[in-house]
Amino acid sequence: MSSRETRPSHRVGLNVRTALVAGVMVCALIVILALPRAGEWSASPAPVAAGWQALAPLFSGRINVLVVTQRSRGRTIYAGVDGGVYKSTDGGETWIPCLEGLSNRMVRALALDPDRPDILYAGTRGGRVYKSEDGGVHWRDISQGLGAEDIVSLLVDPENPDIIHVATPQHLYTTRNGGGAWELAPFVRGEEITQAILDPANPALLYVATRQGKLYYSTDRGAHWAAPSTVAAGLSWVSTSPVQGGTLYAIADGHVWKGEDLGRAWAYNDNYLDKALAQCLAIHPRDASHVLVGTTMGLYRSTDARRTWTPSNQGLDAAHLGINALAYDSIDAETVYLGSGNVVYRSADGGATWKRIGQIADRLGGNVLALVPHPQDAQRMYASAGGGGLFQTVDGGKSWTLLEGLPSAWVTAVGLSPQEPALLYAGTLQGVPYRSQDGGVTWEPNTTRLSGVAITALVVDPELPSDVYLGTWGGGAYISQNWTRGWSRVGSGASYVRGLVLDTRAWRRNLYVLAEDGVYRGEYDSPNQLELTWYLGTVTTLVQSAGSEMKLLAAGDRGADLVEGAAERPEVILVQQGGKPEAPPIHLLAQSPAAPDTLYAAVEGQGVLRSQDLGATWAPVGGGLADRRVTALSIHPASQALYAGTDQGLYQLRGE
Repeated sequence: MSSRETRPSHRVGLNVRTALVAGVMVCALIVILALPRAGEWSASPAPVAAGWQALAPLFSGRINVLVVTQRSRGRTIYAGVDGGVYKSTDGGETWIPCLEGLSNRMVRALALDPDRPDILYAGTRGGRVYKSEDGGVHWRDISQGLGAEDIVSLLVDPENPDIIHVATPQHLYTTRNGGGAWELAPFVRGEEITQAILDPANPALLYVATRQGKLYYSTDRGAHWAAPSTVAAGLSWVSTSPVQGGTLYAIADGHVWKGEDLGRAWAYNDNYLDKALAQCLAIHPRDASHVLVGTTMGLYRSTDARRTWTPSNQGLDAAHLGINALAYDSIDAETVYLGSGNVVYRSADGGATWKRIGQIADRLGGNVLALVPHPQDAQRMYASAGGGGLFQTVDGGKSWTLLEGLPSAWVTAVGLSPQEPALLYAGTLQGVPYRSQDGGVTWEPNTTRLSGVAITALVVDPELPSDVYLGTWGGGAYISQNWTRGWSRVGSGASYVRGLVLDTRAWRRNLYVLAEDGVYRGEYDSPNQLELTWYLGTVTTLVQSAGSEMKLLAAGDRGADLVEGAAERPEVILVQQGGKPEAPPIHLLAQSPAAPDTLYAAVEGQGVLRSQDLGATWAPVGGGLADRRVTALSIHPASQALYAGTDQGLYQLRGE
């Protein structure tokens, strides 16, 4: 059979649960549309048999907000964390993940319906708002009409719970039908909103704090706004007393202020400790003079309206003196809950002493979508988790840091250049590519001439870092040679792209596009001359062989002899599990640069297998991953360590 200009007539459907992209040269391994259904969120990496070591979970479980509600069966505590929503019905001792339908798991705000305790709302990083009507068991997205800014506050009107206010750094939104439709509130522009609150005694009274130090208020639920008062620059927190109307406490630049008369008059005194910066604050529900402030160096308590402060750290571990969240109990006003990191403490005496009672730890590993090692630093890697965004480790996976500047919670492809490691590219499920020129601190999008469908593959030319290739699901492949000028479509075929391989070893570059209906190749001197022609039948994965000789490793899903065109491609090495057509197909491949005959393969239901004879025979390696869906395989070029991303977190192969 000769090479053809048109693709074959047969089409083999993509297994959208397991399909994966191999972007060689940058090891961009991505699950293509293998997005978990609601309720299939991942657990923290569980211990596995000798060989595979669980790395730290991508989601930290950091508690950002705590809310307590009274129910007929007692109290329920909800925690919004970096990793989702969790609830406890036993006073905080055990925590149940509430993740079904919560497609963005970076929860920054929670709000309860005061009349219907099973109804609650969650606001996330990236501008998503979710509603649950069954106590967090199921969630649905009610964000249509909102922007993509982080949610900083969620407020439910206690007199009319269908009225909900949402604050983002630049906007204030209101819905009057429980999230069915949102309208932009007539609020001041040009200032950064840091928090919004309702007066619990008068819910028509709405306060908005800004980073510039201004406090605005409205007495008609946001329809009109009074002239603001000035607190201090860096205003980040404001709370109002539920029993003493007009009494406010605020945090500005890490210090505590007290306001009277709707915030028209402010006084400052936080002599608790000059070096401790306040992060959160809670007012006693029955006594406005009792205040708790959580700082970077512990908890402080005032019983005289913040004139004097007393350290209240008895019972807190030294590792948990950074306080993220505080909440008074809805039944017993002397019971207080505290969040530090992912650990929960409880006080039964108004905050004087504390007892550690629980920890957010379950299902934090993350469903890994992409895993990319740094080309030079053996301790640095990038990994993305469904619903979380893009994370970075600088200690070999002992800890992970979210790259906050990238707004998408679904990063499906990542690429970087060996020549310029600080230059990063990311593709998202929303079809938006991003570029960072400072190692992931800041990001800029560019969608010029893109189709707006999910990005499934991303490859950076290792010799020309400005040349970037994208594969999309339904829109074909694209190239950008100049970020500011946008993207150009590559060829006209191969619409549903599962992977990209760029070979730069020949004097001409060869781009291989792994599509739903086969492999296409473009050979060119210049990307502007690139056209795609059909090259090979349907395979499940395609990678570039190590070494100087131009070889491709391909795994067929129906046996090597059934891959159309394979006999005419001597440069293609077809591998299968044991060479048996009836064996489960390989959906991921990785080759050892140090030992080119050694291959690693991910096989559904069998974990990771290893071949030391270029695919002739296979054996399980490490053991323990058979019950996990392996979504990424990568050999770190600087350390030669093998890493596996799964639907339950990240693992490293040890001692093999």
